[in-house]
Amino acid sequence: MMPRTQVMQKRRNATKALDSFVNFLLACLPLIGFLLFMLIPMVLGFGMSFMQLYTPVFSDGVFCGFDNYARLLWGEDAAMFYRAFLNTIIFWLNVPISMALGLGISYLLNREIVAKKFFRTVFFIPYVCSIVACTLMFKMMYETNFGIFNTMLSAFGISNIEWITDPDLIVWSSMFMQSWRNIGFCVILFQAALANVDRSMYEAAELDGAGSGTIFFRITFPAVSPTTYYLLTVCTIGAFQVMGEVQVMASGNETFLGDTYRPVMLFIYDMAFFAPRQYGFGIASAASWLLAIFILIVTQISSKLSKKWVHYEF
Repeated sequence: MMPRTQVMQKRRNATKALDSFVNFLLACLPLIGFLLFMLIPMVLGFGMSFMQLYTPVFSDGVFCGFDNYARLLWGEDAAMFYRAFLNTIIFWLNVPISMALGLGISYLLNREIVAKKFFRTVFFIPYVCSIVACTLMFKMMYETNFGIFNTMLSAFGISNIEWITDPDLIVWSSMFMQSWRNIGFCVILFQAALANVDRSMYEAAELDGAGSGTIFFRITFPAVSPTTYYLLTVCTIGAFQVMGEVQVMASGNETFLGDTYRPVMLFIYDMAFFAPRQYGFGIASAASWLLAIFILIVTQISSKLSKKWVHYEF
């Protein structure tokens, strides 16, 4: 019969081995998710971008070299592709607007005001709400005849505006909704950054007679510049991938609006699923990789420029 100490040691070793195995499985879950939903689709998409493929079956494709990329960059679909990029860049304009408003609101909320937590929650709620729900709400508000925006404008004698049925306005209407939704995210992060600024720096600046503008640009903005850079990067990547907002906002008017409102992601979706016989999955994959390369270039430029204005020593 084994001594009691040896039995206890074996039990401890077995428990430790089981814990190690369970921890290994838990650590593998993100890796498995990355492989299944990111790496493998990226590799398949890269291969599909060099093929003429009109069905979801990879084996049905025919190798065509760089024809898909040439068709998008200077071929028959180049005009639509560049128009989609222009619409995407217009959507990006909501990023500096959201960040500027978020910084201003967080600066006010950082002071000693009544119901600070309530206002913080109110601003953050839109960001955690469903994109579809927010878009449907704004779509009702934008309605031409009975929407709240046109109802308020009619009180001042202004005729109804075609917010979401005019191809020249729907992009700006969607951008306004997206800015409203993203402000809460900016407010939360900026307020956390402002809370960590050393108060003695403000006191020293006030004793030296510095004005509010000087204090903001010499102390506040440099102190929150790392958060600003993070928000700029994350929100820029999100803006270049916008799709659901415009798709829901324009539902029912796609034929009328045509190509004048589609951002790149919606353009890719339409090529792959809305008109697969005309375009196909191959050219949609090529457009996806061009978008990924564009985002990579933009983020790299932003990273290089950040060294001149982002300060980590505050």
